[in-house]
Amino acid sequence: MSSIPIFPAPAPVVRPGRFAALAWPVDTLADQAHWRAQDFGVTQAAKRRRFSFRMLRYWYMERLLAQEAKRLGRLPRVLEVGVDRGQMKAFVDNAPRPISYATWDAADIAPNQPALEQARYARCTPLDVEDPIALAAFAAKYRYQYDVLIVLHLLEHLRQPHAAFAMLSSVLREGGIAIGGYPVLPDALCRVREWQLRRSARPHGHVSAFSPARTRRMAEEAGLAAEWMSGAFALRASGMLLEDFGWWHTINTGFGALCPGWPGELYWQLRKT
Repeated sequence: MSSIPIFPAPAPVVRPGRFAALAWPVDTLADQAHWRAQDFGVTQAAKRRRFSFRMLRYWYMERLLAQEAKRLGRLPRVLEVGVDRGQMKAFVDNAPRPISYATWDAADIAPNQPALEQARYARCTPLDVEDPIALAAFAAKYRYQYDVLIVLHLLEHLRQPHAAFAMLSSVLREGGIAIGGYPVLPDALCRVREWQLRRSARPHGHVSAFSPARTRRMAEEAGLAAEWMSGAFALRASGMLLEDFGWWHTINTGFGALCPGWPGELYWQLRKT
């Protein structure tokens, strides 16, 4: 049985406002050279833009993680599930104001060990989140060990995302947060879209559809409360000149906060109650 770490009490939880992202600094997104490197996994057209919508997924996570680290008043323990080559951690580590953390562990169905070791993950665990036995064993081993769970563009690939998320969130300490995101639709369209996805799904493709309402239900079933969620944009303009302008980023961020169910992408923070 794993032991439960004891830490000093953090500051009280203050829920981010609906439009919190409008006040977040954008230099991590606009002025970071690392994600424009040749081996970072986005298109060359996206790398030419200052506010590429393809990088918003990492920007939202980096800002939520920074807020939680500040609230805790100590170095957080982070677990990221579904890591690919470690782009999320690389984005955080190379930010203009890097976030310090006690440990950042990885779990993935087939972790690229050389790439993840180069990205300086503390631990890289092979884990098939659709294998309930393996997932239960992983959750039991790391129960109550982490302050932050990152599941970024993972759950839409799972046929039983609610059950997997409930099991994964058991690694969180009381008061810990899960942050993540995925494609989003209005709730009325989710069932039809999910049926379409599962009829034509390719290996490792999207098989589940989400809305803000479904996200809240998933959180409640896992014993978490939805603290904050926001859409990311009103219009995909990947690689277009518009993505060089801060006002375009502001318009999309504000629209996403106002209409989180607009077809696009949804990012969220859920807290273990």
